[in-house]
Amino acid sequence: MIEETEEVIDEESGDWEPEEFQPYDDFVLPSLDWLKFGEKAVFRQDAQTAIDYYRNTTKGFRSLHSMKSRFRWITDAKHIDKLRAYEKEKNEFKETRTDLLKFLSNRLFEVVQDKLKTGFSLHDLDLQRFALRINNKETKIQEFKASGSWITSWKKSHRFKKQHYIFL
Repeated sequence: MIEETEEVIDEESGDWEPEEFQPYDDFVLPSLDWLKFGEKAVFRQDAQTAIDYYRNTTKGFRSLHSMKSRFRWITDAKHIDKLRAYEKEKNEFKETRTDLLKFLSNRLFEVVQDKLKTGFSLHDLDLQRFALRINNKETKIQEFKASGSWITSWKKSHRFKKQHYIFL
């Protein structure tokens, strides 16, 4: 019997140290600190800089051409409209539910790929748990439940086949 004060030492692997755990918690969510303009995510401070530049003129606002040349992530009039909406709402401004669901889907895909590479077998309940954890920590989509039908459509959209995983 081993007492609490004793240590078990393996003489053969005495210099082995476990790898540092890399959680996904340090990931910054685009919807909280970033805004999405087309395919680009822009930090909220950069969006505020663009708003300040947009409004800093005698006629009230700058042209789309001027904004495009100064801020490369602004490519069309919809981006200017989104900037105006952000200007009105500031901290309450949130990305659309569709964008957040796309982000959650991509993050879930990354997590599943990582688990499959390390040799885990996954079930639908594991996917639901991963999706709910990502939602709680990163996306915070209201009333998201990761239902069985959502998981099924997610698997179809990412073309998972039974050779790649063990889903039940």
